[in-house]
Amino acid sequence: MGRKTLTRTTMLAQQLAERKLRQQQEQMDFLHLLPGLQDVPEEELKYLPDLCTLRAFTPGQILLSEDQEGEYLYLLLQGTASLMLQDQQKLLGPGSCCGIENLFDPELPRKRLVAETYCYALQFAGPNVKMLLLALPQLSAALQQSSRPAEEP
Repeated sequence: MGRKTLTRTTMLAQQLAERKLRQQQEQMDFLHLLPGLQDVPEEELKYLPDLCTLRAFTPGQILLSEDQEGEYLYLLLQGTASLMLQDQQKLLGPGSCCGIENLFDPELPRKRLVAETYCYALQFAGPNVKMLLLALPQLSAALQQSSRPAEEP
């Protein structure tokens, strides 16, 4: 490989690395804007993008169902979704988390989550999520807090 080619390759690699760092910082900035995640330290929050998949949902599309097998949790980024458990219904918005309770207590009744509007959500799946959340106490607490119903006045 010639010197020019090596220099060009090095420059491209550096540009890609810089772009990735900018994207990671933009993700961190966005996540810190979500209700409930503002106080989570960046050293814990930085693991979120690697643990999840960004999913888009259309109105009426089911995110979680009562009979769904597996361990899933969703963090809503944009849009609204209806959370239904037995005869209760609650509208969730950005920053709301659903499904985390079943990761820590699989005996709890499963919930149904349906997109009301176009939604973007981070989807976490698999047993590794539970292990990582146990290792990241502040992130785990923030997600659990954002999954609880608001207190009635």
